[in-house]
Amino acid sequence: MTTTLRAYRLFMGRMLGANLRTPALPWKLTVALTSRCNLKCHPCLIWAKSERPELSRGEWEAFFTKNGEAISWLDLTGGELFCRPDWADILEVVMRTCRNLILLHFPTNGMFPDQASEFCHRVKSLGGPRVIVSVSLDGPEAVHD
Repeated sequence: MTTTLRAYRLFMGRMLGANLRTPALPWKLTVALTSRCNLKCHPCLIWAKSERPELSRGEWEAFFTKNGEAISWLDLTGGELFCRPDWADILEVVMRTCRNLILLHFPTNGMFPDQASEFCHRVKSLGGPRVIVSVSLDGPEAVHD
C-alpha cells in the first residue's frame, strides 16, 4: 500500500470538504480497540472502569472491509493498544482494507517500546501511511511526579 498522489489529493479534498459540508462517510476515525491498560494513571482512570467487551478481529475486519476506503486518517486507541494480544492482526486488517489511508496514529503509555517499534516497522514494510505516535506523560504517581 504505497501512498500515492491520488490518495493525498483525496485526503486534502476530504479535509477541505468537511469544513464546507457534512461528509457522507467519516474520513477521520478514532476507534478504541481495548479498554485494557497495564498502568493505573489517575488522569485517565480507564483502569477503574469495568472491563468492556471488545470487538473481535473478525468484527473489525467486517467493519474496515465495508468502510475502509473512506478513511484517510485513523486513530487506533484504547487503554493501551499493546495490552491487546491481537493488535498486529488488527493492524494487518487495517493495512489491507484502508487503501486511502494517509495518517495512522496511535497513543501509547510508552511501556511497550518493542511493540511500538514493531508496529511502525510493519506499517513501513507494507508501504503504509505516515505513522504518528503519541507517548503519554501520565503514569503512576511515583513516575509521573
